[in-house]
Amino acid sequence: MKSVLLLSILVVAVAAKKIPEETVKKFEETIGDLKMKCIEESKVDPKRIEKMIKELDFTEDKALKCYWRCLHEKVNIFKADGSYDNELIVKKFPFIKKDLQEKCEKRHRDEKDNCDKAFKYSLCIIDDLIVEK
Repeated sequence: MKSVLLLSILVVAVAAKKIPEETVKKFEETIGDLKMKCIEESKVDPKRIEKMIKELDFTEDKALKCYWRCLHEKVNIFKADGSYDNELIVKKFPFIKKDLQEKCEKRHRDEKDNCDKAFKYSLCIIDDLIVEK
């Protein structure tokens, strides 16, 4: 009974949050055609991306993780050595503040798999962008 109640509370808490529409719009404008290129390259179901952004569904999926790696590489924010270009991120995505970017990079710096690193980095950023509906 307690598990059902806890699950219900969590579902309501997540349902009451979102990424601001203006932020999503700016992100989509910045990535442009790269979104489709990375969908094709990673073979992710486009619905998974929408669920992650619109419904905050962070279910792990290897194709979704590699989609984020692809995007990070194609917008040139993910360097060949696996680090992030701090200055370029803030320039391309002004809604990501430098301190947030640095915190997320530091948190996932030692991640060996670049798909995992990009996904976890993205989750870290998204978590900070979420607001109450």
